[in-house]
Formats: sequence, C-alpha cells, structure tokens
Amino acid sequence: PKLAPEPNSKGPRKGQLPGESFCHICIAERGLYAWRDQRKVEPGFNFSNMTAIGCGGCGNCDTCVPALACNGQVAAFVKPGRDGRDLSRVMKGFNTGFYPVHLGCFARRSLAVDYATREAECQVSGVKIAKGELRLLVVVPKYFGEADAPVRLRLHGARAFLRALWSEHKGFDVSAIQGVDHVAEAQRAWVLAALRGEEGPERPPPAAAPSQLRLQGRL
Repeated sequence: PKLAPEPNSKGPRKGQLPGESFCHICIAERGLYAWRDQRKVEPGFNFSNMTAIGCGGCGNCDTCVPALACNGQVAAFVKPGRDGRDLSRVMKGFNTGFYPVHLGCFARRSLAVDYATREAECQVSGVKIAKGELRLLVVVPKYFGEADAPVRLRLHGARAFLRALWSEHKGFDVSAIQGVDHVAEAQRAWVLAALRGEEGPERPPPAAAPSQLRLQGRL
C-alpha cells in the first residue's frame, strides 16, 4: 500500500481509509469493522451509524491508529490460500488480494505447524507436500475473526523466509508457534530449527506415531 493512503472518495465508506491501510489481524482483534456484523443481525442498519460499532477505519481514533500498517513500517503481506471457487468473487470485483499484517501480529497469530492431512502443492515453490509431511501454515483472520483459507508451505522450504522474518522481528520464541507442542518428540528439534530459519536436513527424523493438529475455526 501507499505510505500515505488516501481516504475513500465515494461510497458508504467515504472519508474512511481503505482496508489495505490496516493490519488485518488488528482489524479482527480491535473490531474495526464490527458494524458489518450488525448489518446482518439488524436489517436496515444504516451505514452512517457505523462509527457507533467499530470505527470503520477512520485512521484517527485511538482504536485504529495502532492498527495502521501504512506508515513506513515493515509488514508482511499475505494472500489467503483460497480455492478455485473464489474465481467468481474475483470476477465480481471482490478483494481477494494481499493483506498487510504487522510483523509482531504475524508471528503471534498467523503461523502454525501441522502434519499434512492430504497431498498438496506448496503454494510458494510448487513442490509436492506429501500426506503426513510437516508443513507451515500461514493464516490471516477475516475481519470478524474466523480464520481465512491458509497458505500451505513445505516447512523445509520456508527456512529462508523465516530467517528473513526473524531478522526484522527479533526475539520471538518460535516454540510458541501454534502446533509445535503437537509435533512428535523425535521431530521437535528439527521443527524448531526450521522455524528459526536455520539450515538443516530436508526431512526430519522418523516418528513412529506423529500426532495430528487441526486448526480451529478461529485463530
């Protein structure tokens, strides 16, 4: 996004900053767009009342200023790993692009490790992720907090990305990443080294009975 984004010039959010100006995790945690949910439960809810339920992204209040991700700071940009059914949404003009996320929020809320429940392609390298293989999931929440579709990566192939992340966001304890405590004991040291971005063997030592982790509906 631009370092100084312009407010919307028309539409129901006229005068408000565009959504790509804000950390997408902060949007969910701070309820910036809570008025959208009110619109669903209260038919006829007027958009002009939106500042009473979530500021709507004014860019000036105490709630949303800390959520801004457009003031020159380094941010992660995440494109949710949606499936082909979203092509129709793109054709209709819905935003399915990249969302900015503060690095601290990204480390705290967007990363998870699990064992692949089915064969799939790494959505960055295109390399096959085998069923049962350890993978890294990158997840951002929708504006109301529910997890969006994850980006699935081979954990080994994500080492360089993670190394770059920690060079910008120092001091984060990777053992706090969701799913680490579900990894088989024999493979945990390999996983922690990979999450720190350290070089290492492509595959972890074998585990007799790896535990399975399923992401919850909410982050």
